[in-house]
Amino acid sequence: MAAGVAPVLLSDNYALPPGPAWDTFLIQVRERDIAKLPEILEPYLESAAERGRLARQAFDEYFSIERGFDRIVELAALSLRHAPPTEEHFRKRQAVMIRRFELWCKTRTALRALVLKVLRALHLKNPYQLNR
Repeated sequence: MAAGVAPVLLSDNYALPPGPAWDTFLIQVRERDIAKLPEILEPYLESAAERGRLARQAFDEYFSIERGFDRIVELAALSLRHAPPTEEHFRKRQAVMIRRFELWCKTRTALRALVLKVLRALHLKNPYQLNR
């Protein structure tokens, strides 16, 4: 961004910092689409210079050394203005997190059992038997 180049973010779950109008210059690409990167970026070639200009402008406004201290103070003040979540809100989120974790554990166990069954059927050693 400091060089006046529009960033390409290759991530599914990256949380962008608040501030810039990211959608005006940032190009986000899902991780699974990395092989298609040239085709994904091609439509943006015509707007590359404008996106680069907007990226540089956002960098100057939000991330430059001159703005660094002010930005830290702004973000700290913003975080202080937000009250902690209510216990009810926390409990609702906690239940969702527990269900997700339980689903992840069940899925992992089922997938592991399936892989071990396939390895047994193919008469291959599983990773736990490699040293035997």
